[in-house]
Amino acid sequence: FYFLTRILRINISQNDLALAFDISKVTLQKIESGESKDSNTIKLVQIYFEFADVALWQLLQTGSKVHSSILSKLIKYFTLRKN
Repeated sequence: FYFLTRILRINISQNDLALAFDISKVTLQKIESGESKDSNTIKLVQIYFEFADVALWQLLQTGSKVHSSILSKLIKYFTLRKN
């Protein structure tokens, strides 16, 4: 999945991304390796990275699970993608 390169660009871990979006780290790893059969979660992750407003809304709901510096990076990333 292409979002791994995006994660690396903003310098956050898979674990932080999983926490921020309330997705299992194992599920996220399986999606990235192409092993996941969970089409609902795959589609959800695709939506987050294709529609920044959806990702920002979700971060407001579940972003408090990660350190504030990680949340700031994610908010900045998705805010820039809106424009």
